[in-house]
Amino acid sequence: TETLPMCGGVTSSADIGHLTDRDGALISPIAVPRTALSPDGDSRRRWPDLRDGRDLTLLDALSTRWPALGSSAGWHVAFGRELNASDDRASFGHRGLPIIEGKHLTPFRVDPSGAPHAITVAAATRALPSRPFTRARLAYRDVSAVTNRQSLIAALVPPGVVTTHTLFCLRTEIPATHQHFLAACFNSYVLN
Repeated sequence: TETLPMCGGVTSSADIGHLTDRDGALISPIAVPRTALSPDGDSRRRWPDLRDGRDLTLLDALSTRWPALGSSAGWHVAFGRELNASDDRASFGHRGLPIIEGKHLTPFRVDPSGAPHAITVAAATRALPSRPFTRARLAYRDVSAVTNRQSLIAALVPPGVVTTHTLFCLRTEIPATHQHFLAACFNSYVLN
């Protein structure tokens, strides 16, 4: 189908009962075009939480006017994982570069002092030939706890620190000022 009827803002099972009339038809659905679910044309579908037609208008304006962050027409940045805590565990030790995970990252801050593991520079280079640990890079948490004030949490990981799969790190080398700007955006309530 080219459009999908959606009702956003459902936060509890009680809300479900108010979505349909006696005949089971959706009350005031928003007709969301298929293109709004996959603006870049790929097979992934992103389900926006649209509450009314104004939200759909804003989503359409933003996605057609501005390129995606990873787009070649945009900043062309890429994020990815560094080490995997299970697959790379044989390389972990107690000396070398600290290995941090998501819980060591809070908005704008990284605390490698509580890192339970470390990795030698040689082992880190074998696992990460591009040696991202030699530079500062923006990272954001893969999973955020429901008790967190924000669901998107980002900070700059300093050089000399390696991360696990619970953090997505910037792979693209961009100036520090750009990374600071992105960190501010990622930690903002607007993006959250």
